[in-house]
Amino acid sequence: MSQLSKLVYFDRKKLISDLRAVMITYFINCFILFFLLIMLFTFLSYEELASILSKYKNGQIIYFLAPTKNNLIAFIQLGALAPAIIEEIIFRGPIWFLVYYEIKFKDPRFNLIFLLLAIPALSYAWAIPHTFALPIFIVGIPAYILVIKTKNIFAPMLCHFISNLSIYILLQISLYFKII
Repeated sequence: MSQLSKLVYFDRKKLISDLRAVMITYFINCFILFFLLIMLFTFLSYEELASILSKYKNGQIIYFLAPTKNNLIAFIQLGALAPAIIEEIIFRGPIWFLVYYEIKFKDPRFNLIFLLLAIPALSYAWAIPHTFALPIFIVGIPAYILVIKTKNIFAPMLCHFISNLSIYILLQISLYFKII
């Protein structure tokens, strides 16, 4: 099957498998973030937590806008969809390109070595501009595994979109109940 045929061909079983992989990756990332939050609440004082949240709020204003219809549409476009598409193409795209087009070294060990070096480097580059680089770096790793497993760049885009939307919803709920 040619590469063009692969792009056009629709395989229902692969779609279901890819969606299952997206949800598993999403829940793995939720677990990682939940664990990191427990660590933050355990080891940091209230003032330190408030400072971290304030820093996040200043860097991610769109997450904290009042939940009106226009703000929700703006968030979906600018806070969830655009970052999911752009960041996944830039930072997961190179790995997707290699696995999708099945580019391999003659010695199979180099494939593994290359991935073991490229994935943390790309995840680090992705994490640095974010407010919380360490959690972003950590949750980036399962996204690379998702790309490798599915050979599909849309799978991590969907996972990224769902993650951003979940964070928005959780922040809106916590703001409504005055938790933060």
